[in-house]
Amino acid sequence: MTECELRFQYTSSIARRAVVAIFLDAYLMRVIALGIAYGLCLIELRTVEVRPLAAFVLGLITMLWWSWFRAFRWAGRLASRMRDPNISVMLNDAGITFQAADASSRLSWAAVGTVRRFRKVWVIEQRDFPVRRAVPAEALTPEAKDLIVRMVRKAGGKVR
Repeated sequence: MTECELRFQYTSSIARRAVVAIFLDAYLMRVIALGIAYGLCLIELRTVEVRPLAAFVLGLITMLWWSWFRAFRWAGRLASRMRDPNISVMLNDAGITFQAADASSRLSWAAVGTVRRFRKVWVIEQRDFPVRRAVPAEALTPEAKDLIVRMVRKAGGKVR
């Protein structure tokens, strides 16, 4: 039976890295398209006939970007307000367990839908619920990385 234990502090920078990684993975093309649309609307503000429509679209894009920025800030604030930021992650053949001072959660490998491997953080997504857990890449040992990848693929999950 293979077993690994990881310990790290869940800081606001880890939370923000996870949000940015997930956001760019899911919405990168939308961000680029909205940036182009934003620039075009700024140019069209000079034209009297199209000014109201351009201003309206600029407002919509700004509100959308503001909501994304607030999610980034919210994740950092939430992590910084944790009573005890020390997290312990236990990996074994049966599943993965996350333990903090206030709570504990256990996932079998079959419950893990996707593991997204980013440069600074790995995001573990639950299969049937929109729940994500972030683990900093520097906290993962080579054995832990191998175990996660092997067990998630064996259980039918995706590793990206």
